[in-house]
Amino acid sequence: MASDDLQSTPEFLVDPNAEVAGNPDITNRLDGNEKSALFKTAAIRSFRKGEFLFHQGEPHRGIHIIKSGKIRSLYTSPGGKEFTLAYWTPGHFIGAPQVLGGGDNMWTSVAEQNSMTLFLTPDVLQNLIARMPNLALGLIDGLCYKAVLYAKIAQVVGTTPVAGRLALLLLSLADHANAPGAKVIEIRSNHSQERLAMMVGSTRQAVAQLLARFEKAGVICRQGRSMWITDVQALERIVD
Repeated sequence: MASDDLQSTPEFLVDPNAEVAGNPDITNRLDGNEKSALFKTAAIRSFRKGEFLFHQGEPHRGIHIIKSGKIRSLYTSPGGKEFTLAYWTPGHFIGAPQVLGGGDNMWTSVAEQNSMTLFLTPDVLQNLIARMPNLALGLIDGLCYKAVLYAKIAQVVGTTPVAGRLALLLLSLADHANAPGAKVIEIRSNHSQERLAMMVGSTRQAVAQLLARFEKAGVICRQGRSMWITDVQALERIVD
């Protein structure tokens, strides 16, 4: 994977040790000339923090390949409750599954940070695929990745109690890479309780109570929005 791809880790409710099949970067198979042709054809789009890329229920108009920033994808229930599917980072694309056009967006995507994307309409994407078999294969890789990921999220939400989901989310957000083997591991992002609740499909009040319970048990420690895992094994037992 190129050094400029997937510059930071996406965030979602999946076991950090679970394998997610496929490659999320749909340009991964392209050679230099093919990438150059893709970048020349795509429209560059810039989004300020809080700006929407597309809304749930609107007609699907194309996919975005994230080049910089962070994008949140969320689903809103008929009753108005929001569930955060993922926070996507550079190298990932959003706009699945109707990548070749048709239908409405199944969820909403909004810029979590100032972001830049490469935007491809269905017509442009189909044209490129006809000329670049490697792009077609890359798109299949990316769709497999998302299909497996969303299936795993659905399994967790459908079978794991809220306490287990929150414990799993904290483990997935832990910065293991920068603290291998450490007893105290920092949580990468300083999410508010409300945002954590939207990622585990619960309420802010329930998450606040669970975090207080975890802290009292010595599983985590907190200072403001900063948080550290102080007992990884105990947190893993909560998931089980």
